[in-house]
Amino acid sequence: EEEEETLRPQFEAKYYKMERVNPISGKPEPHQPSSDKITRLLVSISGIFFMISLVITAVFAVVVYRLVVMEQFASFKWNFIKQHWQFATSAAAVCINFVIIMALNL
Repeated sequence: EEEEETLRPQFEAKYYKMERVNPISGKPEPHQPSSDKITRLLVSISGIFFMISLVITAVFAVVVYRLVVMEQFASFKWNFIKQHWQFATSAAAVCINFVIIMALNL
């Protein structure tokens, strides 16, 4: 018995106009041109690289923020902040990290 592979409806609906003859079976089948494949691949890769660079930029921004705030808190005149600047810097960075994670999670 000949087994027929059914096409997914999404694929069939999008590419029903583009057909080519299968050299083995001799039947027409939907076809996706190479230019379309390359375009989809480039769009996907650029999106992935954009998201990776966004995450790296966010991490770098938090590190720079911690350095700047650490310097500001260390030179503060108030004695309480001068003693607990590490906790204040870490707490602020944790809050910023939380906001970034929630934003990127969307």
